[in-house]
This record gives sequence, structure tokens and C-alpha cells, in this order.
Amino acid sequence: MRLHRRFAKLFGYDLLHIKRRHPSLEAHLSVLFEQIEINLVLDVGANTGQYATLLRENGYKGNIISFEPVARNLAVLEIKAGKDPLWHICPYGLGASNQFLDINVTQLSTFSSFLTPNEYAGQLFTADTPIESIEKVEVKRLDAVYDDLCSVINEDVVVPYLKMDTQGYDLEVLKGCQNIIEEIEAFQSEISLIPLYENMPDHIEALKYFQKLGFSLTGMYQVTRDRSNQLLVEMECVMRKNA
Repeated sequence: MRLHRRFAKLFGYDLLHIKRRHPSLEAHLSVLFEQIEINLVLDVGANTGQYATLLRENGYKGNIISFEPVARNLAVLEIKAGKDPLWHICPYGLGASNQFLDINVTQLSTFSSFLTPNEYAGQLFTADTPIESIEKVEVKRLDAVYDDLCSVINEDVVVPYLKMDTQGYDLEVLKGCQNIIEEIEAFQSEISLIPLYENMPDHIEALKYFQKLGFSLTGMYQVTRDRSNQLLVEMECVMRKNA
């Protein structure tokens, strides 16, 4: 039995013909979005809009709300979103509490995080993870702003998909969804088999937390592999609310 099949079975799942049916994350999301009728994507950790751009290229025509607290990323993000009337920008981060936090802005901005890159991250991404600056940014609970966000989109019934890419902070984002978790139909989280940040949860802790919230796994897709030993480091994990 292959490793990914064995890993899935630990959590009670069986991955059948995944390569043939959904060869990529994009293909999987196309099927999932159509099946659930997703009309709002909450893009948490938007960086410079790579994910929203990917969705548009993949045929998604619904609303997108992107959350990004880092100033230099926001400048790029706002230019891109300005060309798309259904793409809205929120200039703050999401977490478990309404507060102001220091965010570590790294050399390559996609590694920026409220957490600190660990020694392994420095070895794997030597030129990318050094901290370039620290910014004080606003963080909000999603359930504190959700109703206001829904009021700005033109939908009678909102069917949201929560995408998280916060470099080790995804579980904190979910903790801030406590009062609206029943509204979330599906979500996506970047989980780490080998943690890249200090004090971040690993994949076992993350998957157990997702299941506790009432979600089941629909797909896992490789993000990062350590080429020196072929170990998987990060994977995109897609979860759907239990029926």
C-alpha cells in the first residue's frame, strides 16, 4: 500500500483512483465548488493574490474576499483586485482573537507569518525565510466580521469556502470561526508533515482538529518536498462539512 493511502487510512479514509479522477488541486476544486455551489471564497493569507488569480483562471466566477495584513503585499493585491468587481480586499489578518500582532515579514513574502521560521525552514529555504522586517498588524475573528462581509456581496444565500494559507496559523483562524462554523461548507488548509515554524501544529494535530469540527477529507495535494531525502513537508488539505 502506498504511503498516501496508508496515511489516509489512519484517519478512516480510502483514496481510490485519486490520480485519475482529480489529478490536481484545481481539478478537485472545480468539482467540489460545482457540487456544493460555492459562491464565496474567503481567501485568508492572500499574499499578492495568487490563489484568487488561480481560481479565476480555473473558471470560478463568484465572489472572493481576500485577507492580507502585510503592507507590501496589499499594494499589489489591491491593484489586481481593482480590475475585478467581485474580488474584495480586507487589509487585516484573521485569528482566534481581535487584537494587534507582530507579523514576521520574510525575504520571500509567501513565508511571512505570525510565527517564527524554525531551523529546518532555514535549511530548506535558505534564501527565502530570513526575517526582513516586523509589522504590527490588525487581526480579527472571522465570526466577528462575517455578517458585514456577507452584506457587501450580492447573494441571497451565501455558500462559503474558506481557504487558509497562513504559514502555521490556520488553526487559530478556525478558532476564530467558532460562532459561524456551521456556515462553512468546506475549507482548505496547508498542513505540515514537518513543521517549518516554531510552535506550529503538525498534520496529525491539524487533521484531528478538523475532524472534531465536523469535517471530512476530500483531497490532499503535495506542496513541498525535501529533495534531499524525498520527505513530504507540506500538503494542501481540502475538507468538506459532514452531511
